Amino acid sequence: MSQAVNAYFEQIQQKLAQLAAQQETLDRAARAMLDTVLKGRNLFVFGASHAGILAEEMSYRAGGLAIVNPLFSPALMLNVRPLTLTSAVENVEGLGKVMVESSPLEAGDTLIIHSVSGRNAITLDVALAAKACGATVIAITSLETAKRVTSRHSSGKLLAGTADITLDNQCDYGDASVSLPGLAQNGGDHRQQPGAALVRADAGKRRGAADPCQRKHRRQSADKSGYNGRLPEPNLLPLSGATVCSSLMDSRFTSKSKTSFCSVFCRVPIPTGCPAS
Repeated sequence: MSQAVNAYFEQIQQKLAQLAAQQETLDRAARAMLDTVLKGRNLFVFGASHAGILAEEMSYRAGGLAIVNPLFSPALMLNVRPLTLTSAVENVEGLGKVMVESSPLEAGDTLIIHSVSGRNAITLDVALAAKACGATVIAITSLETAKRVTSRHSSGKLLAGTADITLDNQCDYGDASVSLPGLAQNGGDHRQQPGAALVRADAGKRRGAADPCQRKHRRQSADKSGYNGRLPEPNLLPLSGATVCSSLMDSRFTSKSKTSFCSVFCRVPIPTGCPAS
């Protein structure tokens, strides 16, 4: 392998070792998640733009918890055009508060927020609104970055100082950590690997109380046994439902596709009179 590739893998291994050293904080986060579920409350996850990739990874994922509710907004995802729209939207103060208030998140729930910098308006909006309603907030963020940035929220706060529990993803300032000969800018982004490792570690730590895990749909046993269908369902957010129903009105979807979508998101056949029928 090239020197640059070796350097990148060495950085990833180093970061993962540093994550493993956060045992006490990992235990606190896992305990908060476990207590939430045992009390019959709900788990939520949020991230904007690239940070939202981790929210997607936690949702409806084989081997992951089947009871994680993502807080999604189409304007914050990377399939929008222009791509720079996500950077603008995540600094529209007040939007995150509306997202939380429009979701099923309530007192006693736990919300995991992923943001490397923890400085953007929507991240603080979501964290502050969740805490105001009585939810526990777990942050996955970079403490190194937090030392070197200022808030873009009117409160002046950062996610690291707002969350109830903060997990350091060990991400370097600027996200990339591999120095490349002849280039002033480092390469080798590593924000997703540590974040994914943290959420999988927390999920693993809190299993043992009959926790439901999603089974891979490409495994025939998942469908034939009805395994996934027997798992407890997460709350279905109004935004997600509306987005899916709008998509179903597109004539390019066949009747079979529409039935499949409705069964996944609503667990029911298409109701009589639905515009998607």
